[in-house]
Amino acid sequence: MAEYEQLAGKLIEAIRQQRPFAFGGFLRHLRRIHGAQKRMYSCSVGRTMVTVDPAGDVYPCHRFVGMEAFKMGNIFTGFDADASRQRFLEASVLSLQDCQDCWARYLCSGHCLNEFAKADGSFDSPDRLHCRLARREIELSLFIYAKIREEFPEMLKWLAEPAPTAPRT
Repeated sequence: MAEYEQLAGKLIEAIRQQRPFAFGGFLRHLRRIHGAQKRMYSCSVGRTMVTVDPAGDVYPCHRFVGMEAFKMGNIFTGFDADASRQRFLEASVLSLQDCQDCWARYLCSGHCLNEFAKADGSFDSPDRLHCRLARREIELSLFIYAKIREEFPEMLKWLAEPAPTAPRT
């Protein structure tokens, strides 16, 4: 947590000096805070994204490959995409046990489902240490956002722009 606090201080200093500072976690949260984005899922795992292994088995993402309980079917023998994605539609921050009452749930969005996937195909609660770190990162992001609004309101326009992507080679 101390390292997050140091990073927040460095980000504020970089903003004051008009230097670029890329730390994705804070920037992602700053954009969500500014846009009042309410995220129910951390990513599109199993809902709009899948991974196919060399044997043709379909999984919700590359992190689930080899986890039999999460196999969604096979591209050669068939699979029901709608039925397969249902458990991932249900795994929002509103249904994950420890996320339901968390004040940061819509900014954190529950984190990676693979990290608390159970062998039976269900999901456990997110790791408590991760939750503490995520909440602290979000608290610091709120602090940074307040500093930006106070000292550099012109930057708010930049936060509203889509996040830059890496150049393609």
